[in-house]
Amino acid sequence: MSAKLGELLKGFDENREIGIKNLLAATKRNNYSELENTVIYAQIMTFYSLAKNYSRVINLFEKYKKLNITNEYTNTIDIFCSAGIAYAKTENNKQAAKCLENYLRLYNSYKAGVLKTPDLTYRTPSHIGDFEIAVLTVLIVVYTNLDDDDAALRTYFKKKRLEKPDWDGTMLTIGMIVKNEEKVLEDCLKALSSLREKVKCELIIVDTGSVDKTVEIAEKYADEVRHFKWINDFSAARNESLRDAKGDWFMYLDADEIFESTDGIETFFTSAQHIHFNFGSYIVRNYVSDTLYADFSAPRLARIMENTIFHRSIHESIWLVPPTIFFRDYVHHKGYLGTNLQKKNSRNISNMLNEFAENPEDVSLIFQLAQSYLSVDQNVAFEFLNLGLQKAIDIKDTVWEAVFRSDMCFCKYNISSYEEAYKIAKESTDIYKKYDEEYCVCVDIYAVYTMSGCRLKKDFSEIKEVFWLYNDLYEKYKENKLASVDLMVRPAVYINFHPSQVVLNTYSIFCIANEEYEEAKKISLIKEKPQKKLEDLNYPYIENWFTIMNEFSDYSHIPELTTDIVNSDVDEKVRTYYYQWLLKEIMLVKEPEKNRGNLIRIIKESVNEQKEGSLPEDFVLLINAFDRFYNHGGMTEKEIADLFSGLEKFTISAADVIPLLMLFGHDLNTISDKLDYDFIKNSPEYIFAYSDTYADIISDYTSKIILERQSPRVQLLLINTCIYLLCRLDEETKYDADTITNITSTLTACYLESAYTAEVISEENSEHMSLPVRIGFYLFLSKISLADGKLKDSVMYLRKLLSFEPRLKNFISSELKVVMQSSFIT
Repeated sequence: MSAKLGELLKGFDENREIGIKNLLAATKRNNYSELENTVIYAQIMTFYSLAKNYSRVINLFEKYKKLNITNEYTNTIDIFCSAGIAYAKTENNKQAAKCLENYLRLYNSYKAGVLKTPDLTYRTPSHIGDFEIAVLTVLIVVYTNLDDDDAALRTYFKKKRLEKPDWDGTMLTIGMIVKNEEKVLEDCLKALSSLREKVKCELIIVDTGSVDKTVEIAEKYADEVRHFKWINDFSAARNESLRDAKGDWFMYLDADEIFESTDGIETFFTSAQHIHFNFGSYIVRNYVSDTLYADFSAPRLARIMENTIFHRSIHESIWLVPPTIFFRDYVHHKGYLGTNLQKKNSRNISNMLNEFAENPEDVSLIFQLAQSYLSVDQNVAFEFLNLGLQKAIDIKDTVWEAVFRSDMCFCKYNISSYEEAYKIAKESTDIYKKYDEEYCVCVDIYAVYTMSGCRLKKDFSEIKEVFWLYNDLYEKYKENKLASVDLMVRPAVYINFHPSQVVLNTYSIFCIANEEYEEAKKISLIKEKPQKKLEDLNYPYIENWFTIMNEFSDYSHIPELTTDIVNSDVDEKVRTYYYQWLLKEIMLVKEPEKNRGNLIRIIKESVNEQKEGSLPEDFVLLINAFDRFYNHGGMTEKEIADLFSGLEKFTISAADVIPLLMLFGHDLNTISDKLDYDFIKNSPEYIFAYSDTYADIISDYTSKIILERQSPRVQLLLINTCIYLLCRLDEETKYDADTITNITSTLTACYLESAYTAEVISEENSEHMSLPVRIGFYLFLSKISLADGKLKDSVMYLRKLLSFEPRLKNFISSELKVVMQSSFIT
């Protein structure tokens, strides 16, 4: 190296500002060797790189490339390092990758001693050694941005081994604490097998004193089983499973949590995703019954850092360090089934209150106290939520504020304090409208605002506006466009209870109640094709659909809806309910003479579109029967007999045909041998939705036939049906109760005459009568007493009726009014 260059470098070291100008001037002259040019450019680019003047670094690198230097020197390491970082910072990832890859290649050559060194031995490359880990960190990001997950992972592993020379490549430590979990532990551990096969991980199980086969099961699966004396501190036990963890990440779960799938977590580790996050959250699906559950996004994965440790003796957790990734993977958690949550929470509260006394400013602890009190004392829970809200406001923590406001809304709504729920939700909505950022729990607030407003029958235009605000927020939530609540990693509570149905159904009912049918129809059609995701489908949704279809006499959606029902994973009870509603709608259809036949045709076509065997046999038989009645002139007695023969094992479904037979004047005697007592007892309740229509059908039928000629079984069926109609009597009932009463009395008299001798028919022997006959008998006695002016006897018989069947309360009240009016007239 020339003495002149030595002087330039010495001047640069003494005064960087003047020295850099002299070095820049040297680049414009062509009287330097390859080695000297390399040293000059290395010093200048390093200077500008440290000054974060990345555009200048890139310009110098482009000039350096034009020199076409063929030899490689130690200072070339600096050049590629500075250029690679500059390209990465300016998001030119392809060029960054090339430069940083050259840096690594050159650095390996330097360690092998094969690079040429400058004559001035005091000067070594600035970025050797100290910058290797930093360069690898940048390169990981570059590869990820280029969607090259394999390269990102290779680089990640190299960086980890530089940071921890003894690291064996274990990506994940799974930690569990257990005690007497032999019933669930094996299922839990089996569900982890796919994750353990695809991701290098270790499983550490800490037993806190099991006396069953828990340890034996754990030893079959775990890499290590530790024994820890229980000291009434969950964090202490968790920290035992975390101690000496080899993994780069730590995941913890309970023995009664069984993964449905770990696909998302597997991808997280087998790709380069985990490089960019510090926390991960999977869904805990808490079952409150066999079919009803609530989802909770639980922060259970954490990158192991210097301060990774569990805190609090109960409701233990690791302090969350954003950013967080939310997995769609979920565990089935049925640990709450059959347990006394109130008792459990009362025990937890005692421990937390002691911690709260020591640290009353801990907002997270206040939140946990409120959650535990929700099943013990809603009012105390609300007080803690309100306390937490005030502290969140004091420390200007808008995330916690959103969480507390959300839960306060639900706390009041769940105890039917709709006015207070509405007030809090309205106030919160006004606040969040002013914020630039919306949180996912704000969806809860808008949901409660909508539902409480509907309950309170607020102004329709106001609720309409709020509902559409809710709908927009919900769409953003589904698209992950709302800010997550990193403190609790807690998506909207109500979202996981399928608000898309509950809120929409509540609002839809509100629309119908306000005769806003166009709006109701609009709601039913925007449901994100909810029938495609039928875990959201519930009974009000189906009922609303039919209400809207009936209102508009538009049944064009039935084929699509039926196909979706058949092909979905919906609960079998919901599917059955849908089929029943189709049958009921045939009876309840608006303007039946005009619409019934067309509706049946549409339903039959939708049935014919399905694969053979995909629909219940009884449902298909019934639809064909309806079609024969309405579109093909009815059924012959033989066809009716064949139908009931086919329905013999579906006796309750046969109740759907009874009103048809009566409507078309078929004599029920033809099927009397099919009417066993269970059918007679249960069928009226099964067809309760026909109440108004069925009452008219029975009136018409009994006026056309001679009741005495009906078989006792038919008479008993009609008596039981009439009594059920009377049980359903309320202010909204449209049918003539007096007519039904008279029919019941007449039918009972006919039945008693045909089934009993005259000597047996008396009050003393009434206890031997079946319940519907006894009710009809006393109803008959009450009517006779009233007609004879024996008002006290009439009242006595009515009171006895109430003791037989409490559901007759409304009917008996109306009858007593008749008696009182007769007394007044007398």
